[in-house]
Amino acid sequence: MSATTTVNGQQIQIGEVPANLTKLDMPISDAVLDQWQQEATTDRVFSCSGEYKPSNGATLHGKYPCDVSIEGTAIVTLTGAAWIVGDFKMKNQAQLKLSSADFCASSPFFSGVVIANDPAATSSEGKIEITNSAQILGCGSGSYIMAVSRNDSVSADPPGSETAIEIGNSSTAAIYYAPRGLISIQNNVNLKEATSWKMHLQNSAAVTYESGLADVQFSSGPTGGWKIESWIETQ
Repeated sequence: MSATTTVNGQQIQIGEVPANLTKLDMPISDAVLDQWQQEATTDRVFSCSGEYKPSNGATLHGKYPCDVSIEGTAIVTLTGAAWIVGDFKMKNQAQLKLSSADFCASSPFFSGVVIANDPAATSSEGKIEITNSAQILGCGSGSYIMAVSRNDSVSADPPGSETAIEIGNSSTAAIYYAPRGLISIQNNVNLKEATSWKMHLQNSAAVTYESGLADVQFSSGPTGGWKIESWIETQ
């Protein structure tokens, strides 16, 4: 008797090619991501080149025309939408957290966004790397930071081999989003939400979806905001 498995509710023989699953749109459109980037640009354009390393107590908001790396034990506060025109990295004991004054003071459910995107090099730049117990934190229950990579290597034709988002070594974050890229999750990572074109999970990694994420609201500050009307969790 041959072995069987179940794919999308249909039992098939091992080795048999299942029918293609219905294609679903990504939950956040390019238009919304573009508008978040525009909000960051309108807020301010930070002066930097090469790699910027925020010090402990610094704030993050606006457009950064460079790579951004938060390292060591630095605690950095997100006070508005941030667009990094390059790569975004966090490692060691570093923390990125929401400002309670700008976000949770107006609503305990407001969340923030950090976007890594270089429009001139979308297949090789705009990557996110969170490793070695680095933490990305909201400012209360139901509050999150979304880390977005717009790297499009794996969705290209032919596909590339770049990793859009890499999370490893017990690091945690609320929401990761790579609509055209690969998310690599490894080494005892436990996430609340991850959505991507392609995903690799290794070495005890887990993604635990929360039902309340469909109602997450994203704000660049207390006077403006976005609400995701639908967040589709696909198999």
